[in-house]
Amino acid sequence: VPGVGSHESDEDRLARNHLQHEGSYLTVERLDGEVWTVVATDASWETQFLWTSGILGTSEVEVRWSVPLQTPPGTYRINYFGHFKYYVYSPVEPISGTTRNFQVVAEG
Repeated sequence: VPGVGSHESDEDRLARNHLQHEGSYLTVERLDGEVWTVVATDASWETQFLWTSGILGTSEVEVRWSVPLQTPPGTYRINYFGHFKYYVYSPVEPISGTTRNFQVVAEG
């Protein structure tokens, strides 16, 4: 329902150390036929990327999308892109995740 939020949590140990200069930490996509189309990124007003520090060098991220009222009904998903280390001295590795598909429905 437009106006209602959707969110996803994941673990990311390096959000503070690896800025996504040429990309995005998150994308919101709508399924158009057989093609996923990006409708929002971390630069969009309706999205939030929240990072919190955890214990032992871990951290957690929460991705939020406040569904705009004018959002067309359809199938959507949220993608997350980040980086992590297995251990303190290990190399930085990319990590990504995608929510299950979910439906945005017309209010009423």
